[in-house]
Amino acid sequence: MSLRRKALIGLAGLVAIFSVSLVIVATWGKGRAEGRIVSYIDEIATERLGGSGSAAGSEIVSPFLVRIHEVTLRLPLSANQECVIESPELNATLNPLRLLSRVLTLIPTGDLTVERVFDERAIEDIRLGQGTARIIDRKDTLLKIQNIAAQFSPRGRGRISADTAILADLPGASRIRATVELDSTAILIPRLSAHVLGGSIESRAEISLPDGRIRLAPLQGRRIDIAQAYALQPSPKGSISGKVSVDLSLEGPKAIVDSLSGSGSADFSDLTLKETPLQKTLVMALFLPSLSTVSFDRAHAEFRIQKGRDWVIDTLWGTGDPLEIRAGGYVDSKGRIDMRLEGILSEGFVKSLAPVTAKSLDQLKDGRSRFYCRIRGTLDNPRVQLDTKTMGRALSNAFENAREEIKKFFR
Repeated sequence: MSLRRKALIGLAGLVAIFSVSLVIVATWGKGRAEGRIVSYIDEIATERLGGSGSAAGSEIVSPFLVRIHEVTLRLPLSANQECVIESPELNATLNPLRLLSRVLTLIPTGDLTVERVFDERAIEDIRLGQGTARIIDRKDTLLKIQNIAAQFSPRGRGRISADTAILADLPGASRIRATVELDSTAILIPRLSAHVLGGSIESRAEISLPDGRIRLAPLQGRRIDIAQAYALQPSPKGSISGKVSVDLSLEGPKAIVDSLSGSGSADFSDLTLKETPLQKTLVMALFLPSLSTVSFDRAHAEFRIQKGRDWVIDTLWGTGDPLEIRAGGYVDSKGRIDMRLEGILSEGFVKSLAPVTAKSLDQLKDGRSRFYCRIRGTLDNPRVQLDTKTMGRALSNAFENAREEIKKFFR
């Protein structure tokens, strides 16, 4: 017998064995795989993630595809919070070669059981489509992610995408994309991206298990629309426009805003403030109505975030005409503010001021003028306190001006 004929006979034998094995898997395992895959999904939710899982039903679409209908997973985050994932269907694709290998190995041993054949290694991947995820605090929804599509393997790698995310008190995000890696100690997100407020954000994240500690580093926001962000305030007064790019590192004990702390920086471009409460108060304190609209070509801030809501501003500067500023201080979660500000007015602007006002400012050698003040109160109702030198000069000049006016009257 020729070598070629032997090879053809051997190949035909392998095909026959493979075909018979597939029939065994498809017929013997058809009714059993369905229940086994459903129980495996429940094991992931209960044993690995400490939650619970349920489904309305399941079916074998093909010998190697199990479809589970109306899937719900409930995963606890804390005593009062849980993540609820819902999807109209979940598809589990079985690996025929692994099933074949398991069947051929177990038949001689007489140990051909559902649990031995349809174990974790038999699953090629799991796919979820058109799902939603909600983080719930008692009855309040803190975060809702819509139209989730996910694909992952039991070995812990996968991809997730979603259309929109709505976070309580914060703007909705769209075109969310993420890659995910999962093991027994952490959920790793090597890349996360989304569009928000006219700009984009990118980040990497790590959520440790089972304590849920989260780390976002770095989180990068690019070309965020400041006008859209300012409009989200409960009762915005005046207007702020421009673009901002942010670099930020955050971490906290839970994946919720109020638990996160970190530090970062922000770069502003084409920043314009018009008739905000702070400007109005500053205008009244300095008698400078022309500062009711101020523009900065560039501005930069270095800051820290504490408990997700309190902001410590280590450095803030802005360059523009007629005003340049340097500032630092804090803004807390209730809008209380305490900052110290240095302002420098351009030479041309100073020349346009009334003499009594110009003389109240600190004169610099280059012809510009400077003032210092402290800002306290709230963002909606700030109080501006000029430094003692500026205040003293203002009072002295006011008295001097009044005295000159009296002299003119009696002449």
